[in-house]
Amino acid sequence: MKYVISDIHGCYDRFRALTERIGIRASDTLYILGDCVDKGPEPVRVLQDLAARDNVTILMGNHDAAALKVLRRLPEGVNEMNFRSLLPREDRLPYIFWMRDGGRITAEQFMALSGRERDRLLDFMGAFLPYAETEAGGRHFVMVHAGIHDFAPDRPMSSYSMNDLILYRADYGRRYFPEPDRILVTGHTPTFTIRSDGQSLVYRGQGHLAVDCGCVYGGCLCAVCLDNLQVWYQT
Repeated sequence: MKYVISDIHGCYDRFRALTERIGIRASDTLYILGDCVDKGPEPVRVLQDLAARDNVTILMGNHDAAALKVLRRLPEGVNEMNFRSLLPREDRLPYIFWMRDGGRITAEQFMALSGRERDRLLDFMGAFLPYAETEAGGRHFVMVHAGIHDFAPDRPMSSYSMNDLILYRADYGRRYFPEPDRILVTGHTPTFTIRSDGQSLVYRGQGHLAVDCGCVYGGCLCAVCLDNLQVWYQT
């Protein structure tokens, strides 16, 4: 079976509870649509859990990309009081923006690790993918973190940049692919901002499957089985 989860944002306990409820097996495939880190209580533990699994395919999210960029160049002992004296000028704005967007807890937990473990997790994050595609239940799923910037139906997915797929929200009022069995699966945009009823539930419509149910914003973490579109929620 094939499952998809997005925007864990450091909510490790919910993630573990959700996967245990589903009973994901080694023979199953779990797609994670990015934003594993930042904002929530245990981002590094989420990364370590995912890194220990052999059956996960992980896409890059905007928070993962921001974290990776900063953490690769973060010196020992840097903090929001001394960063101007310890960071080169070109690294200061990325650091400030990341701190303001939920990166503080990720930085603190990451820098508490051994140097060897930091390197291992940086290599792991550096291998996150821009997109993934799979067949399940008679449908073709195209998975990205956020959306597809400058989309054209005849453009191959490989022609889009990472930023095209992690920074720009999908247009949920637009059908991207004309084929009725071709579905765009996204995270990034909490579904309570998409659904007309404002609920933190999966959104389906216009060829979209949106699965970021706003876990870190008071919603829930969700998983969808792509084979049969069964949904699980973890509050």
